[in-house]
Amino acid sequence: MSARSTSAAHRLSLGQPSAAPSYALPSLSGHSGPGKSSAVPAGSQLITQHTLNLSAPAPRLVDAHALLLLTAEMQPLLRSSASHCLQQTADLSKALAKTNLRRDEVNALEPDVDFETAVRMETIGFHVGANIAQRLAGLRPPLMSTLDVLKFVCKELWTTVWEKQVDNLRTNHRGVYVLQDNAFKPLLRMSTAQGQSETARQSKAHLAYPIGIVRGALAQMGVPASVVAEANQLPQCVFHIKTTGS
Repeated sequence: MSARSTSAAHRLSLGQPSAAPSYALPSLSGHSGPGKSSAVPAGSQLITQHTLNLSAPAPRLVDAHALLLLTAEMQPLLRSSASHCLQQTADLSKALAKTNLRRDEVNALEPDVDFETAVRMETIGFHVGANIAQRLAGLRPPLMSTLDVLKFVCKELWTTVWEKQVDNLRTNHRGVYVLQDNAFKPLLRMSTAQGQSETARQSKAHLAYPIGIVRGALAQMGVPASVVAEANQLPQCVFHIKTTGS
């Protein structure tokens, strides 16, 4: 973002997180005094709390530490997969060149393992973010503006995925938004023996998945955008979002 747009940017208040919808039922243990009719029909006394618990769908839960370990291992696993696929493609190209079935005038692009790994991680994150946004959006009225969608991402999505809100949201009101998280959860326990600068450099490989989550959630809410993340001072992370067409 240019200096001019940054100076013109406004810091936005995210407000308080919206309260979760209450599904509590009125108490069935009402007692009426002498001479007064009971407020609860006699048949309703058969509906106990245990019966209500049986009728509710069982929640599907996963241990938070297991999810952290899974996402931590995602990058090296996908990098190994991408490297294997690129090696297969290179071997096939060499075989075709030996049989003169491929024109040598066209120079193939140098395979980039890091790029292919980032594409795979971002694609997975895109699907995750879209599905989470679809679930969360069903619990609230429709969002009418792009700014409302960004606030939804900063509060509801961030709290659901990373257990806290975004610390700072800024915009120039021309389709550019900056989201700043001063303690981004995926980067909290990341470290290397080479120091902070090397840790920040290596952390970029792990940001493709969160980028995909944010981009997928925005697309699901009708706001297609390009998302870039940078983490120069861990565990702080800054997301630059530019909506399509702005």
